[in-house]
Amino acid sequence: KGPADPKDASAQAALLYDDKNVYFGADVTDDVLRGGADHFDLVVATGATADTIGIYPGQPGKSAAKATRAGRPIAGAKVIEAPNANAGMIEAAIPWSAIGDGRTHVGMRGALFLQDADASDAIETTLGTTESSDVASLPPLLTTPEQALAEGLVRDKRLGAPTFSLVDDVVGGS
Repeated sequence: KGPADPKDASAQAALLYDDKNVYFGADVTDDVLRGGADHFDLVVATGATADTIGIYPGQPGKSAAKATRAGRPIAGAKVIEAPNANAGMIEAAIPWSAIGDGRTHVGMRGALFLQDADASDAIETTLGTTESSDVASLPPLLTTPEQALAEGLVRDKRLGAPTFSLVDDVVGGS
């Protein structure tokens, strides 16, 4: 949505995770970086609904970088930024507890959206890894066990694409 001009707004980003956090990193190009307005939306669905995690750079000397869910700061999240010639880099550690029920790390769908504001704090351009943030249109966001299943069993045994998805607790516990 909006003009697709790489000098106006573009980014290269990556997601990683461990047992405690989801890690986000992006190198941003932006002709006018507006701290507190420009941001990333990480949209993650763990079921029928999606959570949107906002990752915002701060305004130097005025406000710190932050991560939000439903407009509220995320407890335990850490966000840092570093200006560069193109605009800057931003990194975040988001606790799993901020995503879905905080326990489900399989069967997720997700996308990343760069929200760009130039003339005011109003978003003028949205660039994303998919067209929409609707749950049905989000692509799979595979964790390591799911990648291993897809590559090591389904592909190697030529089983074909799954026809449905089921998530259940087969180990027990909380």
